[in-house]
Amino acid sequence: MKVFYSLMLGFLLSLTILGCHGKNAGNPGSGDKIYITDRTGKKWNVTHATENYGFETGNFQYGLGPFAITPINNPEMISPGEPGSPDDNSTETRSKTVKAAREAGLLIGTCVEPVGPEHEIDEIVEKIIIGREMKPCYSGAMRRIHIPRSELEKYGMLTEYQMAFFVAVVRLAMGRHLMANCTHEPNLLGANSGANLFWVEVGTNPRDIEEDTSKGRGLDVYSCKNYFTESDYTILEGPSIFYSEENKIKGT
Repeated sequence: MKVFYSLMLGFLLSLTILGCHGKNAGNPGSGDKIYITDRTGKKWNVTHATENYGFETGNFQYGLGPFAITPINNPEMISPGEPGSPDDNSTETRSKTVKAAREAGLLIGTCVEPVGPEHEIDEIVEKIIIGREMKPCYSGAMRRIHIPRSELEKYGMLTEYQMAFFVAVVRLAMGRHLMANCTHEPNLLGANSGANLFWVEVGTNPRDIEEDTSKGRGLDVYSCKNYFTESDYTILEGPSIFYSEENKIKGT
């Protein structure tokens, strides 16, 4: 396993040891090992902490054990050849990642992107269906921004008018229960075709030639809100209702 598992294990061990109830199974300075026991019954050797740093076993508080936080068993972090490593030509990796994220209590967001003239309609439809099956809290569609002198530059780029049709189709495909539909970059046609979620950008952007994209392709909050206002949306003020267990595709 890669570094992720080492970091997660270290974090869990630290969390658990610091949250245990002290039960002395040895006397400091006697040469006996000193243990504390958490509420799950697991024993932890704290001899070094007690004898070298003055930790008092009686002052440890109750802990939840080493499995208090469910680790994400992400197949992307399994090296090729290890058990569970998927075939490079399958969609198994993404499906397992989504399943692991859901089991860890996370919400899933999807987007059909980056879309360009090189993509066939059948391929785009397939990706829309895959996104729907993930039961996301938002979906949407975004066009590919080509990089000058890159391999994909020869294909050109879809217009915002063309992308508006994809945004509308994704909106319809996801059903009426899913409230959030995004597009990027923010634009008036996108909002008119069903996008009610825009992304504000600052800092480095691989799709921009400006060092700070807020001076180039990126838009600020005011500009995004203006697009929504011009599209006759009511602007929500306050916490997002999109990142909610209530906002997801119902049924199969």
